Amino acid sequence: MSDTILKVENLVTKFKSSGKTVTAINGVDFSIERGKVLGIVGESGCGKSVTSLSIMGLLDRKRTEISGNINYQGDNLLQYNDKQMQKIRGNRISMIFQEPMTALNPIFTIGFQLKEVLALHKGIKNKKEAKQISLEMLQQVGIPRPEKVLEEYPHQLSGGMRQRVMIAMSLLCNPELLIADEPTTALDVTIQAQVLELITGLKNQFNMGVLFITHDLGVIAEMADEVLVMYAGKVVEQAPVQELFDNPLHPYTRGLLSSRAVLFHKGEKLHCIPGKVPGLTDMPIGCAFHPRCNSVCDECRAKVPELKEVSHRHFVRCFPVQKGDLGYGI
Repeated sequence: MSDTILKVENLVTKFKSSGKTVTAINGVDFSIERGKVLGIVGESGCGKSVTSLSIMGLLDRKRTEISGNINYQGDNLLQYNDKQMQKIRGNRISMIFQEPMTALNPIFTIGFQLKEVLALHKGIKNKKEAKQISLEMLQQVGIPRPEKVLEEYPHQLSGGMRQRVMIAMSLLCNPELLIADEPTTALDVTIQAQVLELITGLKNQFNMGVLFITHDLGVIAEMADEVLVMYAGKVVEQAPVQELFDNPLHPYTRGLLSSRAVLFHKGEKLHCIPGKVPGLTDMPIGCAFHPRCNSVCDECRAKVPELKEVSHRHFVRCFPVQKGDLGYGI
């Protein structure tokens, strides 16, 4: 059995609006292996969530054009119709969303929603059997008094409890791949640490692959084996996690790392990257990051650099780096 669960090649996602087409994801490549975590990091608007929604087939087909290859068990998921994707989604590939209150149905109990997943994907319609499986999974994700939680509605649970319910729901069918789209953003620090520990433990237990999307480099350092740094719909740097933190090469990656909230000396200002991520209809010519980059050169303004391997498994999309000019700053 191959260790590679999912291989994404040249993924391009375009949105159609008011007669115009804009590109949100432009030529993204990566693969995810069993028992490994691939982290995707970047600011809001860089294309992280659109990448995950493209994989899951959750974008409106009438308003999007998606091309490339999302290879799962030898098949390109982009060629699957809605009915075929329903058999994959939530069954072999599951997703934890950023805000569980928008993912859980507010008018049904937790127990009803868990049983519905089992009936849809596993054909388990016996109420007693479904309840027992649901109870066991709620216990596995560390939910106390699971019998009572089955009878409660989403609004009756705390944010951390709702997120645990979402994790339980995503794991009911023992998926091969778990996509976690900023699952700890709305949680306090203590609950965030518990959820991260839970995902890691379940990943090891079930030997799942995990695609972990976040803007938090601290979470990436703790969770990921390999990291993709995305900017304006493209991968600008890719490396094993330790290599990325020890030797960040792209100016954007360095900017993100230096913008982390760490202990500062009195009077020292928190660093930030100037400017903002360009809108889909306002992409600059050349490298999309060049308006915010202090190391910009004429070549950066004229054309888009290719993603090239500059050392073992370390890829960077940057002209100065590829020329060996590492003496830049943000």
